[in-house]
Amino acid sequence: MLEELMLQNSRFVSNKGFTLVELLIAIVIIGILAAIGVPSFQALMDKKRLQGAVDNVLADLRYVRSESVKQNRDISVTFTEGSSWAYSFSPVLSVGVTASGGNYRGTSMVVSATDKVITFEAKRSTISQGDTTKTAIGASLKVVELTSANGLKLGIEIDAGSRMGICTASAVAGYPSCP
Repeated sequence: MLEELMLQNSRFVSNKGFTLVELLIAIVIIGILAAIGVPSFQALMDKKRLQGAVDNVLADLRYVRSESVKQNRDISVTFTEGSSWAYSFSPVLSVGVTASGGNYRGTSMVVSATDKVITFEAKRSTISQGDTTKTAIGASLKVVELTSANGLKLGIEIDAGSRMGICTASAVAGYPSCP
């Protein structure tokens, strides 16, 4: 009778699920894969954060140049350097700044323009440096450089024809070298 009862109970026992050893092995494998993948993911996020910042700054500068011509008045952009970088327009435009250091954690800015000011001149559709000197930019010049937490560097260069583009000072793939 006891044997019959054991046979009936053994029919309902299944071998579905994992043993403790199998579960521990799976956890160790997931941990190893995460340890390998997290640093490369962080580097990718750092690069994308830098690219987003420089894209937004470039878009704002292009917008200011077009507004200068459209409104037929000079518009200046004043930059604040460092990790809490920012910039402002003078006179103030209806559309505000779309990028700042607070939006892009780990980025910092260096500006090579005189007095940290770039003026978009409406009459000649050119760009000059400095609020008082109005020295026209001759050859291609890297005006703004953004650096990521990992040391990647992207800059915005402006040529004599007021064309603006992104360049790299640290061999970021997909961008030409800065002058």
